[in-house]
Amino acid sequence: MGIEEIVKKLTKNYPLYSQENVTKDDKLVLVKLVNKFLKISWYITEYDPKTKNAFGYVEWLSNDPSCDELGYISIFELDVYWDSGGNTYSWGG
Repeated sequence: MGIEEIVKKLTKNYPLYSQENVTKDDKLVLVKLVNKFLKISWYITEYDPKTKNAFGYVEWLSNDPSCDELGYISIFELDVYWDSGGNTYSWGG
């Protein structure tokens, strides 16, 4: 199963902007994607299957937290470049 299918399945009740009025600390993270090679984690909170864009928090696993940010994530690009070697996903609620 590719990343796009996983994200689509786990975020089906949370379209883009569904958590727009929720504070950053209270947003429900639906999927966590981790690329161990690039040292990046994506915390997906919303998803639009038509545009294949998600919204969430990106955490660069470095010593500089100022690089972390909320924003839009192209699930299409993640799916194309996702390599199963060391990459993981999980979900929560």
